[in-house]
Amino acid sequence: MIRPFEYEYLDDHTVVVYTTCPSCGHVNCTEVSREQLWELEFAAENPMKGKLIQNILPDHSPSDRECLVSGVCSTCWDSMFPKHGVEDEDDREEDEE
Repeated sequence: MIRPFEYEYLDDHTVVVYTTCPSCGHVNCTEVSREQLWELEFAAENPMKGKLIQNILPDHSPSDRECLVSGVCSTCWDSMFPKHGVEDEDDREEDEE
């Protein structure tokens, strides 16, 4: 389930979504389109009918999507769930550059 969030419109097409990490209080900012915001809001209100977040925001990193789902920032996520040698999608993208 996607947690509630605050947002502001940058222009007619772009929205900044703000989430606060429940662990450390860090405020995360993620830019999305108005259509993506609508889909996120629909998914939050209708978890059985809405799209999966990875389908709504396919071009966003897994950590950006996690911030919208749970609010947990990547630093706190890493401290709660150490990788123990397991690569995630963000690591693979950095290795390719």
